[in-house]
Amino acid sequence: MTADSTKELFAAEEVLELLRLFKHDNLNHYQVIMGFLQLGKWDKALSYVKSTIDEINQNGRIMLLGSPYLSVTLFKKQLHAQRKNIFFKFEFTDQFSEHGLIRDSFACYCEELVNLVEKIINVGLERKDVRLCFDRLEDRLILELAVRPCFKDQGERLFKAGELLLEKLDIKGSIKERYFDEECRLIITLPEKSEVE
Repeated sequence: MTADSTKELFAAEEVLELLRLFKHDNLNHYQVIMGFLQLGKWDKALSYVKSTIDEINQNGRIMLLGSPYLSVTLFKKQLHAQRKNIFFKFEFTDQFSEHGLIRDSFACYCEELVNLVEKIINVGLERKDVRLCFDRLEDRLILELAVRPCFKDQGERLFKAGELLLEKLDIKGSIKERYFDEECRLIITLPEKSEVE
């Protein structure tokens, strides 16, 4: 058995384990909603549905990325970070998904980026929300990173980490723009499909 086939088998087993976990979570959501409805608490039922629908949709999109290894990696990182009060939200727009950029190099990039973000902001006890959005804008593929709350020194470190990561993985992209406000947005231009094949 080759290293690649072993990696694929390992990813497939973890995907099945994650599906079991999501099935359990979804049954819990269903029971909570039905409980509110049985008690006649319509507003609470609707509020709960609204709060969980984004999470369920996000999980579905990640499962459909076409890369079991990347899907498993993102879910594992997400679950592990929650124990440290860091909540990751991954978004892949339709424009991005249709472009077909998701390859092994991209999976490696995502994994490294999540590790760096977690390492940099893993201070203090307060809750931190991290949003990673992958999108396509005209002929550019972009990554938007938002961390809240984030101090300016953390923003500077995130920016430098992003630059080093592009260089390390030999990804032909560049920092498009950056902000150091309460959201600390870091936007990285990702390479075109032809550059990573």
